[in-house]
Amino acid sequence: MPSPEKRGTNVGWALAACFVPLVAVLYHLYAEAAAENEELRRRLEKAKAQDDSSSPRAENAMKLASSLESYWPVQAVAVLEEELLRGASSCAPTFDPSCILQHGHYRPRTKIELLDALGDAHGAATHYEKAALFHERALQQKHEAGFPPSEIVTSYSAVATDATNLFHFEEALSWIRQGQGLALPKAALAILYQQESGILECQDDFISALHVFEHSLKLQEKSVADALRHLDLLKQVLHEEMPPSVASAMRGRVAEIEEELIRLGYGKKGQFPKRYVPGLGVGRPWRSFPTETVSASWMLPASQALRAAVPELLLEYLELKEAGQMYREKECIHSHRGGRWSRFEVNAFWHASDSGGIRCAVESPRACALFQELQALGMPLIRAGYSALAPGAWLKPHYGTTNAQLKWHLGLSIPSSPTEGCATLRVADVIHQWMKEGELLYFDDSFEHEVFNHCDMERVVFQLVFAHPQLGGSDDENLRCATGDLQACRPGLSTEL
Repeated sequence: MPSPEKRGTNVGWALAACFVPLVAVLYHLYAEAAAENEELRRRLEKAKAQDDSSSPRAENAMKLASSLESYWPVQAVAVLEEELLRGASSCAPTFDPSCILQHGHYRPRTKIELLDALGDAHGAATHYEKAALFHERALQQKHEAGFPPSEIVTSYSAVATDATNLFHFEEALSWIRQGQGLALPKAALAILYQQESGILECQDDFISALHVFEHSLKLQEKSVADALRHLDLLKQVLHEEMPPSVASAMRGRVAEIEEELIRLGYGKKGQFPKRYVPGLGVGRPWRSFPTETVSASWMLPASQALRAAVPELLLEYLELKEAGQMYREKECIHSHRGGRWSRFEVNAFWHASDSGGIRCAVESPRACALFQELQALGMPLIRAGYSALAPGAWLKPHYGTTNAQLKWHLGLSIPSSPTEGCATLRVADVIHQWMKEGELLYFDDSFEHEVFNHCDMERVVFQLVFAHPQLGGSDDENLRCATGDLQACRPGLSTEL
């Protein structure tokens, strides 16, 4: 949530901050973020040395924790708990909300803000049950203390997000609908309705999700992001049974939105990522497998290193699974009616990381060693990880984040079946049937794609996401472009890969 002095000044931004999902760590931003955090650390250490009063010192700690959440969430939790050791020492080590409220040496408002901050930090660190504990108590205290709706509503959004992350969808709907009952401006209500729409989509209730989302559009001006979301929901609803006349009208609306997006700068139908970078040549959903003569120099040795690593990667996956480290994916492109989708991102920021040259999970040393090997070959890697689909799993049609990224999927455990190709990946209009371990698929996920596992065994792949080789900037610019900084994009003029 926003720092204490900014709370209540911009409800729309505060709500959006609660609901925006976590993104992969952007390595090129570490130094910049660290420099900003260093100044906050100096201020906090100065306050400690002067034995500053508890509430101002706590506010400095909350500012530092907020700045750490995006990249170092475990450290954000540690900063807040260190502060509580000074201002609420009798509550250690659990730091129960009731104890903080009763025994913390802070102003009443500061106590509530600390609960909020602890909920935010634990949520960023994927400690969702703890996040819910702190956020719910903060919400209760805000009501009792008579906080204005502009401050209470952020807590309703936060507790709904916590419940969604725990797959408690009915509870999440209850929280968000209570928030909608507050006296709020239209822009804030629109964000709450969009959050409700997202929860309904997680329940696979696409018709209700579309209805609520379209209601939100009546409360605010429509953005490109809104058009993309509207397009996704319309396409999901078209999978449902409906009268032919209704389906025809919806297909017409889909076509209108697609044409509108192309007028706004998107390249072609069927390729609508959240961020589109023009000038990357004629986009193709499937890429031919790299050879030395037509590819970036790293592609052939990188593909060889990957294939050679299949046995070790499969062993590491089995160890992670046995240790309960494969986490159920929260992203609602996964249909919760079918089999489970589980993932382990080896360089995700919420993992404890080693002290080597990259931030990489200590639980996956084989994958981390491979990550460093591929980087040394020149592969512009962004993230990597294990992805497992249980029998019956379906990843609904969706678009990736940007066309400035491309993907490789390496088959680690591919089910055999009397019916060939029971595990499939569709990108645009082409369906690929997985057939064997060691198979390497190369595709552009900015095109619409979906995944099925109709097999009676799980399908496991090792996924690599890397900057588009046709970007023509420096290594740093290309990584920044591929991870969201469109100002850094320098499309090159190389042959289409």
